[in-house]
Amino acid sequence: MTVLDALGAAGVSGTVAQSEAPLAERAMLEHGIETQPRAAMFLAQVLHESGGLRYFEEIASGAAYEGRADLGNVKKGDGRRFKGRGPIQLTGRANYRWAGTALNLPLEAQPELAERHDIGWRIAALYWQHRGLNALADKNEFITITRRINGGTNGLQQRVHYYSVTRHCDCRPHEPDPLAHLTERERHWCREYDHLQRTNADPERRRVLRRVMRVQRKKIWRAAQDGGWDENNRAKRYRSLRARTG
Repeated sequence: MTVLDALGAAGVSGTVAQSEAPLAERAMLEHGIETQPRAAMFLAQVLHESGGLRYFEEIASGAAYEGRADLGNVKKGDGRRFKGRGPIQLTGRANYRWAGTALNLPLEAQPELAERHDIGWRIAALYWQHRGLNALADKNEFITITRRINGGTNGLQQRVHYYSVTRHCDCRPHEPDPLAHLTERERHWCREYDHLQRTNADPERRRVLRRVMRVQRKKIWRAAQDGGWDENNRAKRYRSLRARTG
């Protein structure tokens, strides 16, 4: 099973799960959320905080945070400007500044960037790692993790429900397949060719594979003249085959 399977089992729609799972996996790998306990607890907490991945921006206006010096909201309008965003609801100027510095992103100047799903997942994983939640997950301290995130145990029943789902899925993240854009047949050719090339083996078979991939590359080029390069990943497929055939 995968992160995608875990999101589906937790009730996330197929379309949303398909788009969010790769973003979640990249962020998890970036911040050490790689074991089953860490991944299961991280996903369970994020699913609760984001309403099942429905909300990457706080529904409220953020006016309630106006003047909150503890959040770094020291300028007029900071409450609304730095409202909760991302799947773990990053809130307050100081937190946007911190996350932006850590991720080398201009989040304080452009707080709306935190709504972008790729960035939102990175912020959530960064927060998880920075708050020491990987170590707590290793010790099975789910309640303590909840308190670190929430300040209490609000929503604990739903958090536990999500965890009961994710803990029974193998939701460890995996490196994305660099050949995922190819057709199944093209992936087979490329993988076989790359292996033979790395091991400097069977030059005759390599010549055959280059010839086959060259023919396929030309077919893709002709199809792109009629239907465009964006359709069916033609541009990426063409570049991958061309890199192996010269």
